Amino acid sequence: MMDDSSFLIDNFGYLLQTLIIFSATVIAAFWGNAFLRKKATIDYILNLQRDQRLRQAKRHLLGMKIEEIEQHANNMSEEDQIRDDLLYLLNCYEYFAVGIHEKCFHEKLAKKLNRSLMILLWNRYKPFIDTLRNDRHLPTLYEELERLVVRWQ
Repeated sequence: MMDDSSFLIDNFGYLLQTLIIFSATVIAAFWGNAFLRKKATIDYILNLQRDQRLRQAKRHLLGMKIEEIEQHANNMSEEDQIRDDLLYLLNCYEYFAVGIHEKCFHEKLAKKLNRSLMILLWNRYKPFIDTLRNDRHLPTLYEELERLVVRWQ
């Protein structure tokens, strides 16, 4: 009959090897996940920068007075390029905020790369968002973007 101490001594190498492999697997999973989230973050931001529709919307909207933009929040039933541009812009960054909250994107990297822009967009277009929320009875519209910007300010 083999006692516990002789089993451990006889199988020490195998036990040590198993422990090392297990530890390496856990570390690789942790670091791999962080790496993949960083890659996804950079890929999404690069795609935003390449998105011609988004670039056009930013150029169009950032040159306008906010009072003029607010008037377009009420034109939901008719075709309106300003409203469509603003909704497209906000939806892109709402999606990004959701991805950050769900840990699909790396928040620290996202904050370094897009903090100023997201705060600017939120502060600039908050009156438009508030009008949409009130008129459409959607109090949670762009809520993820709002929570992220509040946390980053």
